[in-house]
Amino acid sequence: MNWMSNGMLLIFTNAIAGTIAYGCWKLFALAMKKAGMYMAGRRLFCVMLFFWLIPANYILMAMRYYKKDGAWYGLPYHADVFWPLLNGLACLWLAGMFINICQILFALYHLKALPLSRQRSSVSAAGKMAKSMAFDAWARDDHGNLQLYPGFNWSEDISVYCAPVPVPAACPGLRTKILLPPSSYEPEELQMVVAHEVSHILRGDLKVRCCLLLLRTIFWFHPLVYRMFDDFEYWSEISCDIDVCYGGRIAVEPKKYLALLLSISESSARIFNDRIYARKYFMSDLSPDARRLKQRFQEILGYKQRKLDKTMNAVLTILFISVGVIVTLLAGGFAERAVARGIDTEHMMSLEITDESPFLVTNYVSDGVIRSWSLECVPENENTFYRYYEYTKDYDKTDGIYWFMGNVGAKNGGCVQYVYFTAGQTVTLYTEPSLRQDGVIAGFIYPDGCLHYICLEEAVYGSFEIQESGIYQLYVENTSEQPIVIGGSVMYNVGK
Repeated sequence: MNWMSNGMLLIFTNAIAGTIAYGCWKLFALAMKKAGMYMAGRRLFCVMLFFWLIPANYILMAMRYYKKDGAWYGLPYHADVFWPLLNGLACLWLAGMFINICQILFALYHLKALPLSRQRSSVSAAGKMAKSMAFDAWARDDHGNLQLYPGFNWSEDISVYCAPVPVPAACPGLRTKILLPPSSYEPEELQMVVAHEVSHILRGDLKVRCCLLLLRTIFWFHPLVYRMFDDFEYWSEISCDIDVCYGGRIAVEPKKYLALLLSISESSARIFNDRIYARKYFMSDLSPDARRLKQRFQEILGYKQRKLDKTMNAVLTILFISVGVIVTLLAGGFAERAVARGIDTEHMMSLEITDESPFLVTNYVSDGVIRSWSLECVPENENTFYRYYEYTKDYDKTDGIYWFMGNVGAKNGGCVQYVYFTAGQTVTLYTEPSLRQDGVIAGFIYPDGCLHYICLEEAVYGSFEIQESGIYQLYVENTSEQPIVIGGSVMYNVGK
């Protein structure tokens, strides 16, 4: 398999794992929403993103086939059935990813081109507030006591600017920025606005948005990736609302904070061009969406403070990761086996075994040395096969890899090689995809005289489970009206 086919398998397996992890998170989120555990729900959302990015199913599948077959051949062995389709999907995926990257760069360009100003007096006051809140968050312990670190200040470096944005927003950069619209705020309102945006920054919401952008770029075809933007916006906004009203960073009455959200929702003009998605991509703002204001009001006013200790948070996180890992791996294994059963169909038929074979089997010799075949070294005569063995150092000569390349005449078939297989092994038969033709079968004649084979118009890989030790015959037959060329390898008794 080439890198494009492997890349598509990796993308699809991760998409399956991410979809299942998202479903698990939704179940956890429903319970946490009823319990008012919004901070924990947002934290598990961040954990859920790793299921989209870590290729656990692909790695385990690779290790399973490596252990079974002793090499990376057949990863998985049935996937090359879809080889042309996977390559076509890879080209389509690359085109979609290129379009998404262009959109992000376009939005980033417009974001960087925003005219920023510090001339308003509210900007200076907001900057001092932001630095003070960031320092307190870094320097104070869980009990609110100030811990002194002489000569150190590792708090978040936050700058505040006035910009033509509809609502106050935080956006990433070399220095994190808070952007204020050209509006007038009372000192108490300004404090609430800054506290909300600082909460976004300190909680890492901007970094999570960048991670969501990465997921959107990779999995642009998946509808859940777009849904996750809305889910994260809801959970992050509710978490910041609760942090402002009940977190102790500032002294504020929830009703005054809600009045501020309502006034911003009514007065926010569309100064900023939403069509370039810059707000959606990069900014975490007050988000006074009229559709969700009522819901946010109910959540804030009905919130009962439940502060989970670090142990409980760790237990919830471990529980979610455990459930997610188990379910995604089980689903990935089930999907892989379902495809294997549906695609890698093994046929059986009875044959009358004779000692004579129509094939002349010989070594391919070049410069006096026996060499493995290549696509440029095709036998000129019909019913002739080149062969080559490679044995592993740790096994005797009944173990290894056998390569073959043959020129098979029309309506002809027979035995190419006798091989001793031991019970309990899996034998992988691989045929070169570029030589794939209809009307050709390849497989093994078992000791009981039954032929187990694959049709090469259906698959280029075949996997055969050896139930009984004995002599097996590699069998190839051309049922078409034209001579054909076939090449491939047999890997057997490797990786015990």
